[in-house]
Amino acid sequence: MTLLTTVCRNKKIINAYKATGEVANDTYYVFITNAKSSTGQGGYMALGGQFGFVFDQTERTLAHELGHGIFKLAHPFKKNNKAIFLINGLYL
Repeated sequence: MTLLTTVCRNKKIINAYKATGEVANDTYYVFITNAKSSTGQGGYMALGGQFGFVFDQTERTLAHELGHGIFKLAHPFKKNNKAIFLINGLYL
């Protein structure tokens, strides 16, 4: 399965759920599934996104993905084996 296939599958799931009319603007939705990610990720949620996916079915991944959606938390970047954290556009 390619990344494009995974993205298309996820979009279909999100659109099908939206079609039910059960979506509230102030709510985050995470679909927990045993489907495999094409990239081997445990889950996916866009920064500031309302919808996410947990593929490995763990609570840790659920919390991690909600951090991306609710708090717009990005992964820290590594440079010269030191973690650099990007907060509000500033590197610390």
